[in-house]
Formats: sequence, C-alpha cells, structure tokens
Amino acid sequence: MAHGDIWSMEITADQIIQYLDSRDDFDLELFAYRLLKESGWEAHLGGTYVDPYTRKPRQFDVRGRKQFSYRRDLNIAVECKSLSPEFPLIVSRIPRPDLDAGHDIVKRWKRVDVGDTMFSVEHSDPNHLHLYPKGEMVGKTTTQIRWAENPKRLIASDAESYEKWSQALASATELVEWAATYPAESADPTFAFVMPVLLVNTGTLWVVDYDEGGKRGSPEQMDEALLYVDRNQEINGRYGKATYRLSHLHIYTRKGFISMLQNYSSPTGLMLERTFGFALRKAIT
Repeated sequence: MAHGDIWSMEITADQIIQYLDSRDDFDLELFAYRLLKESGWEAHLGGTYVDPYTRKPRQFDVRGRKQFSYRRDLNIAVECKSLSPEFPLIVSRIPRPDLDAGHDIVKRWKRVDVGDTMFSVEHSDPNHLHLYPKGEMVGKTTTQIRWAENPKRLIASDAESYEKWSQALASATELVEWAATYPAESADPTFAFVMPVLLVNTGTLWVVDYDEGGKRGSPEQMDEALLYVDRNQEINGRYGKATYRLSHLHIYTRKGFISMLQNYSSPTGLMLERTFGFALRKAIT
C-alpha cells in the first residue's frame, strides 16, 4: 500500500465528532441523561431489568422521574437509536379513532390505619382535556428506508426500529409496577404516569399522514410523533390485580425531546394538565 493511501485512511477529529453526533447510540444516551439531570429530573443511565415478554435480562438506556406539585409523578423509559438521514424512520399516521384515545394513571396511597400501600388505575375522561384525544394524528406503522445498490433502489426495513421501541415498552412495564407498588408516604394519593420514549437524531424522523378517506399527504420532517402500541400491563397487588394500558409510544428527536421537557416544566405548557388533570379533578370530587 502506498504511503499516500495510508494517510488517506486517517480519521480526523471532525469526522469523529460527526460520527458521535449522528451515529453513536451511547452519545445519544448521554445527551438524554445529561438533559434530564440539567432539567431537574432524577435520571439513571443504564441498568438491568427482566423483559416481561421474553423473561430475559435486558439493559435499559435511560430512565427519568420527576415529581411535580400536587403529587404528580412522571416516569419515562427512554431508548435511544442514533439514526442517520440516509436511513430515517417513517411514521404513517391517521386521525386517532375513539378506541385509541385516552391514557391511564396509577393512583397510589397509604392506608394509615393498616400501614400498607393501595393502588388503582384511573382511566382518562374523554369529556376533558387529555393526552391522546380523538382526531389527533397518531402513528399506526413505522418503517425505515434506505438506498440499495445493484440495482439502485429504495428498500424498507422495520426490524431495527421495532427492536428499539419494543425495548422502550418493556422497560416502561417495570416502571408501571414500581409506580403501583412503591410504598406510599401518606393517605394523600400520588398520581403516576409512565411514558415510553424512543429518542432519535434530529433530521431522521418523518411522518406521512392519511386522512379518514385514505388519501395520503406529503411526507414531512418532524421532531415528535406518537405511535399507537396498545400494550396492557397487569399489576399484581396484595388485594387483587389491575391493568395499566401503555397506549402510545412517544418518538422524539433531540430537539423534540428538549421541547417536551420544557413543556412539562413550563407554567404555560399544556402537557402536565393533559396528563394529570383528569385524575386530580376526579380525586377532588
């Protein structure tokens, strides 16, 4: 090999930075972890849990928890996939039908006279503002597309993205168990919501919308999208069982993830009210 060929193979610092910014999953995990910590969240990077579906040990990427006023407890399970613009994620969406609307909240409280913890699962009220309303655009399928050679053509694959977002759901199920069974501190109820998240790089998330008649719109780059997943998690308590519905997966780019955290913390943001408002009103009445 010629001397010039050896030098032509050298990797520069700028190229390493470009790779870490656009292709490295661990760099994306560190971004999520640091951002959560800087935003006042309790955050955990990596850790082992047992997948409830396969019963095999897995390692989660990032988990976060933040308690808001009035005992509102938000828990997120974040799985990171450092996609590239050459192999983006496409979410196909339709207007959300009635059956796909709504979300669940875990209500947990202490029976002071007995000293144990009780829980129930509260279902959102379709007559009030909530997180996943009817008619909003929601993903039904995902895929990734890229160019292939010989012959040059576009090909699709959903295996990699499915693996990652299914891991987010599996990690979230453990958080649901924790939200229901962690010892309560008082008779005043704590309301807990669990959000599974798939985090991807900015510029790698596209949506294609279809109207109710099946007419397809133009693809658009987005920083956030929702995917309907409809996973039910059975919670075993001392006095019975309950079912918590993990109805949606939240997909964010780096930019979208920042916006979501800011919305929950902002006095003018609507996500906190859309998540917990119905449960608080129900508890008061």
